[in-house]
Amino acid sequence: MAPTPVAKPAPNKLVPIGVAVVVAGFVLPQLIGGSPSPTPATNAPDYVGFLLKMLLGLGVLAGACVVFVRWKKPGPVATGNMEILATVTLASRGLVHLVRAGDRRLLIGVDHAGVKAVTELPGPLPSTVVGPFRLSPEAV
Repeated sequence: MAPTPVAKPAPNKLVPIGVAVVVAGFVLPQLIGGSPSPTPATNAPDYVGFLLKMLLGLGVLAGACVVFVRWKKPGPVATGNMEILATVTLASRGLVHLVRAGDRRLLIGVDHAGVKAVTELPGPLPSTVVGPFRLSPEAV
């Protein structure tokens, strides 16, 4: 049987929101600041203006966080009968899982970057010793 294709991740929908937040961070201080008025020879820093700009920037950031939390919905929840029957570590760089999904057996290769291969094993689930591993009675 041919390997099952692995689904590609959906494109990130948060990029436009991030771009809008960055643009707002550049544009809003310019709108609030206005043009500097001519002042006498005093070079005293404007702490009140700086504080207002900082609070406005933090408010925009907090608002973006609230919008993100409300907009993001939890991912799909797996339903059905799925169980890991055995796992083998490969040179501390990857894992191979034998998974039972209903009446199907899948061999899944995983490394630090995610799932690399999914293959369905043909035939019925054995009830005897499999390599160095024993299947639990509830797995059969």
